[in-house]
Amino acid sequence: MNRSIATFFVILLFANLFASATEISDKKATWLTDFDQALKECKQSNKLILMAFTGSDWCHACMRLTAEHFEKDSFQKFADENFILVQVDFPRSKKNRLSADQIARNEKLAEKYNPDGILPFLVVVDENAVAIGKTEYQEWTPVEFINLLKSLMRKNKD
Repeated sequence: MNRSIATFFVILLFANLFASATEISDKKATWLTDFDQALKECKQSNKLILMAFTGSDWCHACMRLTAEHFEKDSFQKFADENFILVQVDFPRSKKNRLSADQIARNEKLAEKYNPDGILPFLVVVDENAVAIGKTEYQEWTPVEFINLLKSLMRKNKD
């Protein structure tokens, strides 16, 4: 009987550990679509804004960036500590169509921060809405990607 109770507690312990690990890895970074809201949060949190210009449903490089970096735990942890995330999306599919208001806001952001219409394109913005770093997509390892973001953040401190 004692052995059964001990086995039960060991199973319970592993179940709790597995559930905790799953909760951590299931946490997704929150991407805002409202730049003004992100700017307010930026000022309150002393974080920078990372804007990702994307064509989420048609741009293959955009999809790769998302799968290879944005969905990884290492990016999500780093982003949670350092950035307010903003997605500036230009989808083409009818099912992903944005509201007219959102389209206008995204186009306004593109005019200011991405006038050449490069996708995917990343822009780091400070609390004054000033772009302090920009980069086009390249094939990065996860470590290279985080280091790139760190270098773009450091430009704010120079």
